Amino acid sequence: MDKNFANYIQSISAKFSHKETSEMGYRTDFEILIKGIFESIKVGRLDHDARAEQGNKPDFVLYNHEIPILYIEAKDIGVSLDKVEKSEQMARYYGYSNLVLTDYV
Repeated sequence: MDKNFANYIQSISAKFSHKETSEMGYRTDFEILIKGIFESIKVGRLDHDARAEQGNKPDFVLYNHEIPILYIEAKDIGVSLDKVEKSEQMARYYGYSNLVLTDYV
């Protein structure tokens, strides 16, 4: 698992050094990291920007046997997560259990 983190940090660091990299530029690396972390418990799948059934949905949903076990909302590196946490968007996610808010680092 340490290799997963090392590869992730190396990749996002390289991307971060380019000012044109946006929030979306880190998504693939983050998805690979999350899959690597949860591989040991054989999590069924990780959906990225899944189609919402009722309104908005966080960026990632991690499923185990088709049951959502973790929701992840990702923001760009450096964005104030304190401000995002108090935003209207996060208020819409209030009912999600196991919601993680991250800026990829």
